[in-house]
Amino acid sequence: GGTCIELFTSAQIGASQTVTIGAGGIAGANTGGTGGTGGNTTFGALHTGRGGAGGGGSATAVNDAKSGGAGGAASNGLINITGGGGIGAIADIFGGTSGAGGASFWGGGGIGIGQFGAGATAGANGAAHGSGASGGALVNDTNGIAGGVGAAGICVVIEFA
Repeated sequence: GGTCIELFTSAQIGASQTVTIGAGGIAGANTGGTGGTGGNTTFGALHTGRGGAGGGGSATAVNDAKSGGAGGAASNGLINITGGGGIGAIADIFGGTSGAGGASFWGGGGIGIGQFGAGATAGANGAAHGSGASGGALVNDTNGIAGGVGAAGICVVIEFA
């Protein structure tokens, strides 16, 4: 997810601001569904850190490649940091690796999953605030496996007296 950084005076903030914390993107379905887009985190109308897009899913594990999702943008900050994009996945008849989740300003995403030999391993959840999850990986398994869940956003406000 995207991150905004800025200093405000108490007059700019006013009596209060509504804070909305964006939910992490949902896991892609075990049938090869694309991961969900993360929710937006807002500090009133002053800042918006947008959630990143979900990475591509696949219903087949034979000679296939999918792109990771794009990182979320940020707006209205003095400093606007776009979240890192997810890493793509690749598979062939011997196995494959799922893509790692995109990192945020706050840290890394879920680690990519390798699967070589029959079986299935679910994706890893986002590891830091606003980071993405990895996809699942499987070989010779007709049940499928879901990806991980992205991490929720965060809003940090520090007041100086």
